[in-house]
Amino acid sequence: MRKLSRRWFLATLLVAVAWSTLPGAQAQPAARPLRLLFIGNSYTYVNNLPEMFSKLAGAGHHQVETVMVAPGGWRLQDHWEKGEAPKVLHGGKWDYVVLQEQSTLATNVVVDGKPRVKDDEAFRPWADKWSAEIGKTGARPVFYLTWARKATPEDQSVLTDAYMRAAKDNQALVAPVGIAWSQVRQQNPSIELFFTDGSHPSPAGTYLAACTFYATIFHATPVGLPAKITGHPVTLASGLVSSDTTAVLVDLAPADAQALQTAAWAAWQQIK
Repeated sequence: MRKLSRRWFLATLLVAVAWSTLPGAQAQPAARPLRLLFIGNSYTYVNNLPEMFSKLAGAGHHQVETVMVAPGGWRLQDHWEKGEAPKVLHGGKWDYVVLQEQSTLATNVVVDGKPRVKDDEAFRPWADKWSAEIGKTGARPVFYLTWARKATPEDQSVLTDAYMRAAKDNQALVAPVGIAWSQVRQQNPSIELFFTDGSHPSPAGTYLAACTFYATIFHATPVGLPAKITGHPVTLASGLVSSDTTAVLVDLAPADAQALQTAAWAAWQQIK
């Protein structure tokens, strides 16, 4: 019985050695990184949201590659009619494509000197067109639900309704950044989410957006991720990434980072 066991062991060992010498049998290929294309404008490129998101993803042990097409002030209609986004979309293999409309849903309504969000009439046709085109590539659209401007927080309900309905009708995901933004403004008003213009995000605002995308894409809490992120800055005048320069994109107090992480996760849980 002992000899039989020894022979069985030697035979098994020889088979294992022979198998390990076959081409490609020594190691399994590494998992392909998740690829995201961001289509938007300055709300996307200020503080380099795609890279901030990818750095958070890496800290959470997720491999991510991002590409950004985001000229300042552009609408989804502009991207469709005159930009390079369609070419980039069809020129690469994407898992998700993020769609960010102009901050007032592509409308030009001004009331008492303040830009206001009226409705989704200008946004919706292009949201539908882009979603259908993205679907043809096998990727899934993700709507970047943005925030109301600092002077008009009441506009958030219009933004939220427009993005949520577009996502539902197009079987898309929603990154509920604006919902998380409202929560932070109410519960943690000492954290400044806005740049001095009251429209664009501060580094903390972009960090909140990145945490919300983390929750949306990975269905996991961002609580515990790093509060300081270093990466390639974006030149504000041109919207171009300074690929040969490295800078601190955000550096938050631990308590502030945790508050933003918690708000991002709560917003995702709310819409899920």
